[in-house]
Amino acid sequence: MNPLWPHQQTAIAELTGLMEAGYREPVCLTGPCGSGKSRTMAELIKWASERNWASVLYTNRKLLTEQISGVLYDHEISHGIRAAEYLPTPFRSVQVSSIPTETSRVHRSGKWQLHNAKLVLVDEAHSQGGPTAERIIRDHLAAGAFVLGFTATPVDLGHIYKRLV
Repeated sequence: MNPLWPHQQTAIAELTGLMEAGYREPVCLTGPCGSGKSRTMAELIKWASERNWASVLYTNRKLLTEQISGVLYDHEISHGIRAAEYLPTPFRSVQVSSIPTETSRVHRSGKWQLHNAKLVLVDEAHSQGGPTAERIIRDHLAAGAFVLGFTATPVDLGHIYKRLV
């Protein structure tokens, strides 16, 4: 495995420091394509797992669900996938979840309970500002989770993340 880049090390140190201090407002990390956001997410999930924290990483498209699942496998992080066309594995403390599937199964049909995550990561956070994603994120915040968004497109993030607190 390649070593982390300095900006990844700094981001991980600052974010884990916030989590250890009990900070609970949503935070969004921005960086251009290829800056290592997926690797940073994987390292944060590892950090959380070492503390026995459950984690969930939300995506909004099947392609991204498969991509981030592959990154987690590459980093030897055992996880389940909560998305259409996948057999759920609810016993795993780390989950990759599709926002549309989560909304359908948790809020519409009541078939699932919201994943009991202490660390919530939101990929493509710039596109997760609608009422569907917002409700899921609010549920996690109400349960005391640390919510962290990731995006290469920091458009309108200020109002989305400020509206959540």
